[in-house]
Amino acid sequence: MLITMSIQTSCRLLAARTNICAKFVFKSPSKSLDCLHNAFASLRLNTAGSSGHQLTQKRGYARPPRNPYTKPVNFDYAGELMTQKPLNPTEILWKYREIKELQNAPESVRRLFTIEYASGREKLQHRHMMAQERMDKVVEPDEFLEPSIVRASVIVRNMIPHIIKFRHDKRNKRLLVEHIQRRRKLLKYLKKQDYERFIWLLKDLKVRFINIPLFNKRESRRDKIKRLAKEESLALKNKKIEALKQQLAEEHSKFQEQKKQIMDKIEKDIAEFSLDRELIAKSLKQWNETKRKEA
Repeated sequence: MLITMSIQTSCRLLAARTNICAKFVFKSPSKSLDCLHNAFASLRLNTAGSSGHQLTQKRGYARPPRNPYTKPVNFDYAGELMTQKPLNPTEILWKYREIKELQNAPESVRRLFTIEYASGREKLQHRHMMAQERMDKVVEPDEFLEPSIVRASVIVRNMIPHIIKFRHDKRNKRLLVEHIQRRRKLLKYLKKQDYERFIWLLKDLKVRFINIPLFNKRESRRDKIKRLAKEESLALKNKKIEALKQQLAEEHSKFQEQKKQIMDKIEKDIAEFSLDRELIAKSLKQWNETKRKEA
């Protein structure tokens, strides 16, 4: 009984939706099922597209295709002019070099203490100690700026290839940026303290110092016009200066030629009239002094 009532209710609702006349009286389950079938058929016809074909597209939310992240990752602002050189896999780690028993140990045992079987942390520590050993031969033991800068450079060069390969490693990327900024801060302090040591360290580490401006402001249209006008005026000024320099060089050459002709004439007159050269020079000197006093 309940099933028959529910079928009749469904048929009435579908008939009202599909504009079917609701004058049928459902007295038996068979008639109700036939009417329900007809109602579904009419509903299928009403939902057909404008071209007469039946709509088959499924409704629901479809996630749009995710485009790959194509923005290139670079750390040019770090100023690195060279990449990290790979370590020799047959080299013994720095912390095991003082073990004398390794010199007479078998080859299979020695390989366990080489870089080939070292972890990433041990390789980084090996690089640190090698750089520290090289700095101790050059700088004084009390200095802290150069070793700190070298240590930061080792970390930066070790992390840049990792971040370029694994660009979603946000934690290490943040640490890399911190080390780059710390090294720039130490280089800036060393530049103020001793400029010669600063230049020497940059050449030794093959690093270019890139100083970030205090204000990284976006250039507006008005600022762009002012900058272009300033550059144009500076170019015009340099052009006029070059023209004046060229004119001065031409006048200087003409003056030298005229001076040579006058000096040749004076030498010819002195030789012709057998004049005293020292007396003439003395008289010219006195005449210049009197003119200077009068002025």
